[in-house]
Amino acid sequence: MKHLASFSLFNEVIPAILRIFTRESLKTTNMKKKGNLIALCTLGLCMTLTSCFENTGDHYTEILYPSTGRKTLYADQTEDSLNFVTFDDWKLDTLYSNMPNNQKLMLTLNPADLSGTVEANHYVRKSISFQFTPNTTDTIRAVAFKLSAYNTDFGAVYEQVHFHDIDRPARRNYEFLLTDTAEAEVDSIAFKAHTDWTLKVKDEEQNRWISVATPSGKKGSNTVRLYLEKNTGNASRSATLLLTSSNNATTEIKLIQEKAVAKP
Repeated sequence: MKHLASFSLFNEVIPAILRIFTRESLKTTNMKKKGNLIALCTLGLCMTLTSCFENTGDHYTEILYPSTGRKTLYADQTEDSLNFVTFDDWKLDTLYSNMPNNQKLMLTLNPADLSGTVEANHYVRKSISFQFTPNTTDTIRAVAFKLSAYNTDFGAVYEQVHFHDIDRPARRNYEFLLTDTAEAEVDSIAFKAHTDWTLKVKDEEQNRWISVATPSGKKGSNTVRLYLEKNTGNASRSATLLLTSSNNATTEIKLIQEKAVAKP
């Protein structure tokens, strides 16, 4: 019944912590085991439950969220959860291995959520909420959960990256970069914010050729237009935009506008 998986942080950080067990979680309710298998089928667990009963004799544990055993959190996020179902008494631990302190995602957890018992012939669904600070560092932070039940360990890894959830531009070579032609006058940035935010041009006085249509907004999905002046010069130029959340997480987005094309 043990599920093993190997995790690796993005290429920027690879702590040994990420090589642990896997599977996942849900909310505190005791229910009769066999009389409620139909309810579990609605959670997509029916087939795995059947095989688990055949192989382990009515012992089953599954982490339901994050469903892949790994979750990416963004710099401006400050809360998430771990959800699981189990038929056995359980215990939850956080693991950091030998990670440097600046790479540890430190959590605030309710002590009552660190262990539990399950009545015979029942199972429990549990949702464990936890909080953490925004990532204002220059590196990924991580934590692993170890869920122990019936002498078996299950795991999930949470990685908090040091940038916002930005769809446009895509992150490549460790940066967000927009490239425009000399003739371009409009571009845009698309992102999902977890708090209120501001977007401004860094060193605005030196970069009057670019402006932001919507300099602030609310959490949720956002698309912000950028207005550019045509580049008539014989050199490309660049500017940096600062996306900052209300909890001080900041991401830099670079824009390069190519030089004017020489006319024959």
